[in-house]
Amino acid sequence: MSTRTIRFRTHPHFGDNLACTGAVRNVKAAHPDFTFVYPADHAELWLNNGDAVPEPPDGAAVEDVYMSYGPVAVERHAGNGNMVEGFTKVLCDLLRIERVPTTTRKPVLALTDDELERSGAWAGKWLLNANCQVGSLSKGYPHWQRVVDMLRGRGFELVQVGGNDRRDISMDIVGVEDMRGRTSKREFILAVRGCDGVLSPPSSITNIAGAFDKPQVVVNASREADGMTDYANAVHVSHRSRCGWGVDTGCVCLGAGARMCPYMVRSGDRLWCPCQLETRPEDVVDAVLKASGMSPSA
Repeated sequence: MSTRTIRFRTHPHFGDNLACTGAVRNVKAAHPDFTFVYPADHAELWLNNGDAVPEPPDGAAVEDVYMSYGPVAVERHAGNGNMVEGFTKVLCDLLRIERVPTTTRKPVLALTDDELERSGAWAGKWLLNANCQVGSLSKGYPHWQRVVDMLRGRGFELVQVGGNDRRDISMDIVGVEDMRGRTSKREFILAVRGCDGVLSPPSSITNIAGAFDKPQVVVNASREADGMTDYANAVHVSHRSRCGWGVDTGCVCLGAGARMCPYMVRSGDRLWCPCQLETRPEDVVDAVLKASGMSPSA
């Protein structure tokens, strides 16, 4: 075995950094002599996690790598597996080592006993992320209010979460507790750990829920292949629209430029992808009921 010090980074989004935790765990399990150095901008993810350190050892020769899932063409059909599996494969290739066994297919988040106890305050609630971002308009879903109305009629208590940065495009929902932008990253993780379930487009909260095997519904429409977030207890709502993407494939469209959805239409005061407009709120509600172990709506 040869000792190596690897400083890694990835796209600044929270979800990509969550995938790194699983990838590092997989490689570290096969190469315990490797030292991984995590990026400072998401240090909260690595608290209590011995797989990586904040600074390289004194005098160590540092290798810098940029982790990702893989090329967009591969991402569109989840060709590298789910997020953690894809990041693991790419990390092995970057380090020029043989592919390692898959110790985990999900992100790794280590909580203290105190944090586990505090997470219990979220029991009985479902977390709703109704956000998308300027760079991911294809994740926007227009029917959240109708979904919430139907779920409240079935006795669900919903809390709206998500960021409130300038890049966030959020929707005001009636009938939910509004916690948008009111938690730290660590508190957000505790909320997901303690809640009954998660409802969201593919996002960082999807990967956090995956880390804890939390029941969740991922509203993909045609944006991502279901296999990208193939976590335990995840139910996907996908829809193949005029573009031809959906279910086993995804367009991975963004919000502008060459990867903007070419079919976007205006409804109300916003632009929406047809696949999202056509995804029925009844199907989303049925997915939540399924994830909760309840009978589908009539």
